[in-house]
Amino acid sequence: MTADVVAREVFDVFHRVDTQMSRYRADSELSALNREAGKGPVNVSDGLFKVLQKAREVSELSEGGAFDVTFGSVGYLYDFRAGKQPTDEQVATGLTRVNFRDVVLDVSGQTVAFRQPGMLVDLGGALLKVTLLIWVLKCWKPTAYATPG
Repeated sequence: MTADVVAREVFDVFHRVDTQMSRYRADSELSALNREAGKGPVNVSDGLFKVLQKAREVSELSEGGAFDVTFGSVGYLYDFRAGKQPTDEQVATGLTRVNFRDVVLDVSGQTVAFRQPGMLVDLGGALLKVTLLIWVLKCWKPTAYATPG
């Protein structure tokens, strides 16, 4: 396997993760989840379900939610590139929706539901980067190609 093949495989993994978990793509699986899970259970892919399970574990380990993927309920109110900042009222309303315990993960049906309408999950930051790294390492087998020299 050549370095070009490995690079292509790695970028394929990046593309799959972007398609599933980007908050910036209206057509991503995460965006669909954020639109629908406040109305009832949503079937999700194995990859997204596993990431949400890990997110819950991390939230529980972080002193009851210091790390909380539902921060998107407030975080999405900001647009730093455009200099947009929410009002105090918008932040207060969004904060009532920040609670990882209100993300209901049903293992048997592989569904996700939000107990609060308007709740938003954001997988940005460290969680998504770690997930990407794990997937890339599973994809890339460095012993499969010879290095020059």
